[in-house]
Amino acid sequence: LLEPGSAFNHFLNFSDWLWLTTRKTHEFALEKLVDLLFEHLTGARGLPTGAVRDALLADYRASGARGRPQCLGALPVSPSVRPMTAGTQAKAPRQARHLGQQQSQALAHQKVLTQL
Repeated sequence: LLEPGSAFNHFLNFSDWLWLTTRKTHEFALEKLVDLLFEHLTGARGLPTGAVRDALLADYRASGARGRPQCLGALPVSPSVRPMTAGTQAKAPRQARHLGQQQSQALAHQKVLTQL
């Protein structure tokens, strides 16, 4: 979505457009900001609606937000929950050990710092 041009210039253009359109620079709900970005990308920049919607949906899902921006319509916003497979179940104990090691190291580091 950034082609052609620099990310900085695209963001600057979006910021200018946002101010001209809303007379605001902050206090936007996430859903409203997604809708405004969609409007800017498809209207002012003329990018293809489908590509913009797909990119915004992927980012919105990755953020963990649970609202429903109007521009995403009836698309499933929440990421689908997949059941654990044998492979992911096998990884769980290994991950737990790794987290336990990190916590132990943090406690040891904190103990050293308190002795100084």
